[in-house]
Amino acid sequence: RWLTTGPDLVLHGQGRRNPEVRAGTWTATPQTDETSCRAEVVDVVAAGETSPPETHAADPGQPLTLELNDHMFTATLGGYCLWQRG
Repeated sequence: RWLTTGPDLVLHGQGRRNPEVRAGTWTATPQTDETSCRAEVVDVVAAGETSPPETHAADPGQPLTLELNDHMFTATLGGYCLWQRG
């Protein structure tokens, strides 16, 4: 679980050494009705090469569900949201 409250939180995935986030289905639950949960995900596509950032966002007050794969390089999480792997 991760709670984002202010500045964006950058986490390393399984596409790097010492991952902080594991692959799977993640759901971000906004902690207020005005909060919009968002994530920017970068994957490893080949040795030394990463994908362009892919942005995901939910409407204010709505949960965001996304699938992170085992080649994820980084995920930048934002919004006042509780992130949980399901």
